[in-house]
Amino acid sequence: VLLSTVEQMPLKDLFYGRKKDKPATTGSVPAAPPPVPPKPAVSKDPVVIMFERYKESDEDRIGPEGILLLCQDMQIEPTDVKILILAWRLNAETQGYFTRGEWTTGVSALRADSPSSLVSRLASLDSQLRRWNIFHSDSLLLHVFLSLS
Repeated sequence: VLLSTVEQMPLKDLFYGRKKDKPATTGSVPAAPPPVPPKPAVSKDPVVIMFERYKESDEDRIGPEGILLLCQDMQIEPTDVKILILAWRLNAETQGYFTRGEWTTGVSALRADSPSSLVSRLASLDSQLRRWNIFHSDSLLLHVFLSLS
């Protein structure tokens, strides 16, 4: 019986299904609006939001202009040693640039979620390194600087 029904069915109905009779409608009940597609998820991770603020418009990394903006937001000079400490803590491979991976891993490890918390963490590291007299010795500072270039 099923075979004879399929044999009589037009080919397009086989693939697209038969049109069913529409139920009778009363003019008083409006049709439900079509479902609205969900909006793409926007990251609420503050580390990613910071990265997006400072990254270059044409590349997925923070460059010199983004670092200058970061310095303004942290209210420090671009020549402040905290920027060098940040590059060291992010394990930055290229001087003056932070990739998305370097930023998210490093800033998350610092547990910073805003420019003010980031400068606070960097100030704490700076103080600790000064006490240990590690980072501020000329030879190590030069070594770190040259490893970034």
